[in-house]
Amino acid sequence: MFHSTLKVGNWGEVVIHTLALFGALVAGLALFHALLFLYRHTLRPSSRLVEKYRGDWALVTGASYGVGAGFARECARRGLNLVLIARSAEKLAAVAADCESYGVAVRSITFDLAGASETEWDELFRSLEDLPISFLINNAGVNVEYPTEFVDMDEDTIDRIVQVNVQAVNRMTRRTLPIMIRRKRGCLIFLSSAGGAVVPSPLLSVYGGTKAYVDSFAIALSGEVRRHNITVLSLTPFWITSEMSKIRRSNWMVPSADTFARLALNRLGLELRSNPHWAHELIALGLRATHRLPGQVAYVERLHRRIRERALRKRKQRT
Repeated sequence: MFHSTLKVGNWGEVVIHTLALFGALVAGLALFHALLFLYRHTLRPSSRLVEKYRGDWALVTGASYGVGAGFARECARRGLNLVLIARSAEKLAAVAADCESYGVAVRSITFDLAGASETEWDELFRSLEDLPISFLINNAGVNVEYPTEFVDMDEDTIDRIVQVNVQAVNRMTRRTLPIMIRRKRGCLIFLSSAGGAVVPSPLLSVYGGTKAYVDSFAIALSGEVRRHNITVLSLTPFWITSEMSKIRRSNWMVPSADTFARLALNRLGLELRSNPHWAHELIALGLRATHRLPGQVAYVERLHRRIRERALRKRKQRT
């Protein structure tokens, strides 16, 4: 008959040793991720992938201001010719002039991604048939003016957010991807958002939902196109200076659009999903480490309600 040789006291030592080992593993894992974070943001050499496409064409949507304009200028600085698409001809002209100063060719196209008819979509891509488009930067996006509950949003606003943030991304990608596949080269960059793709976004539920779609779409698509030598990058930032964010001045937590574009292109080919600004990745890691999902929902909901209250007070003061 089998008799255990372990005494009660020995079981206590086993438990203590097991807990100590578990604690050491957790600490080691945390140290590993901390060192990996430092490496990504300080020591790792920047991607040089864009240089391989110098002289090719990049198509940038929502290029008239903010992140889109930042990407346009950074692509031009790295020698890419540009097709710039946005609704405002005047703003596009200013961005185009900035880009042309780098000695690249620029085509500016005034186009409404939400309101265009099938005929207008066809005309757009017929006008681009002669261009070897190797880069598509799906940047265009719209949101509500300030955080708003879903039940208080009108249906036209909901439809416009979905049309620009999802349907236009699908159309642009579906029309340009075959060109890249035929040429066996290309890059697809998708502007998702931390609000939706990384953490929940109550009071911006439609916007967050569309951005979660963009991220999921990009990640899945990467598995389909990698055999064609096509690189995919899904960007999930928090705040960037732009008209959409209503933040005009950059700081340690909020990079300028040009800085963000530079950091993003430095990650191309090195990461599939990226928070290229160190503070944004740190915020994401902190939220996930300190809050379970219900806690994240509650935290962001309170944050967005405060933002909404401030916006409504300012609006009332103006009137």
